[in-house]
Amino acid sequence: MYADFLSEVKCDPWGAVSYLQKSERLEEEQAAAESSVLLGGGTGSDMLDARNSPVCVINAQGNFQMTNKLLQQLYGYKRGELDGKNVSMLMPQPFSGRHNTYLRNYLTTGKAKIMGTVREVLGLHRDRYVFPARILVTKLSGDGMDSVFMGVFKPVEVDPDLARVYATPGGVVLCADACFAD
Repeated sequence: MYADFLSEVKCDPWGAVSYLQKSERLEEEQAAAESSVLLGGGTGSDMLDARNSPVCVINAQGNFQMTNKLLQQLYGYKRGELDGKNVSMLMPQPFSGRHNTYLRNYLTTGKAKIMGTVREVLGLHRDRYVFPARILVTKLSGDGMDSVFMGVFKPVEVDPDLARVYATPGGVVLCADACFAD
């Protein structure tokens, strides 16, 4: 707004451009610092890691609009294999079956349960094993069915000597991690 004031009221377009560039740079630095803190970082090297994280963008139906190379590598997919598919394919049951309902509930009520917070989730690799990751979900733009969301991921370090099996209280095995693939 101050850039508009400089440009229109004070007739200073050069000052407006300079002010706008400075404000954009500060916003980028602040966003990088916030995502670093949210993803568990805090130092300069962690901030760099947060900027180079696996990222996906989905629409209100949960379909991929964009995935970066790091996300494709993390989940074991090749370029273009995720395009237009539903994000729930990256989650094991029961989470994958519930995800579209979570999206629909957010779009109808506007009450965010995961937005802007870092959550530890299970990712489902293409080879059908699971792995833990942290995710930060934000709404990029739009309202209702025009909404667009972005997820930034950070893999969680796991003990390679520890195998994990996820089961229901009744003993039904839902999924297992990569240690069971051997």
